[in-house]
Amino acid sequence: MIPGGEYESEKGMLKVHFSLGKIGLCVITGGSSGIGKAFVTHLLERYPEIRIFNLSRSAPEEFKGTTNNIHIPCDLSNDESKKNAFVELNSLLERHAGLNKKLLLINNSGFGTYDVFPKPGLQSQLDMVEVNAKAPLWLTGELLPHIKTNGGAVLNIASIAGFQPAPFFATYGGTKAFLVSWSLALAEELRPINIPVLTVCPGPVHTNFFRSAGFESPPVTKWNGQTPIQVVEWSLHALEGGRNLIVTGWNNRILSFFSSLVPRRFIGRISAFVVKKIRVEQFKK
Repeated sequence: MIPGGEYESEKGMLKVHFSLGKIGLCVITGGSSGIGKAFVTHLLERYPEIRIFNLSRSAPEEFKGTTNNIHIPCDLSNDESKKNAFVELNSLLERHAGLNKKLLLINNSGFGTYDVFPKPGLQSQLDMVEVNAKAPLWLTGELLPHIKTNGGAVLNIASIAGFQPAPFFATYGGTKAFLVSWSLALAEELRPINIPVLTVCPGPVHTNFFRSAGFESPPVTKWNGQTPIQVVEWSLHALEGGRNLIVTGWNNRILSFFSSLVPRRFIGRISAFVVKKIRVEQFKK
């Protein structure tokens, strides 16, 4: 029995298709807000029998008391917290051994800060690397034996910021570039055993990301912005369709395509100009 799905030959390419209806377990990081919370809400509505384990600092009030959405306190920037969280997670997974053990792992947690490196502080930059880059490696590595044995898939939330230099978000963009490259490589390594790995690259999303990063108001417009649920629906559709990379939203796809045609050194300058202009306009308000 091959764990993940079925190979399909299409125009000379091998795709790993995946059925979400066969998932029994889901482990997600950052499932308490933004895109992560939208994943949890959508999966619970669509698959009422699924068991979700949410590794995050806090649990939303509306999810408290639910038996199929279990919150595990975890600070992904802290090694001791991660260690304790995985001990609890592993115990819970063993406790649910009688259930369908096919597992969907969603590495969703991430944050960014706006400023000239290393502001607002070097520790913040280092924590960003821990949460955005090291945490997906850690959790995927810990859960991959379970997925190889019981079947499942890995879904990593990156960003279109991973495709080009991101001045004033230098560390954030760097971590997302790493996540894109690592995830695509992992997808090829796991393809022979039919375990899909999907890299999701959203553009601006209507969440608290930009406010937390230091913006007065999010630079998210009707043209470039998406809702968290739109990102979720695009992502799950791509996973079931056998994709290994998706840029969510046609507008972001067009932007990413044209950006790929411009030399990276110029893209960095253009990005710096645009970001600074947005900040200046905000302070004029």
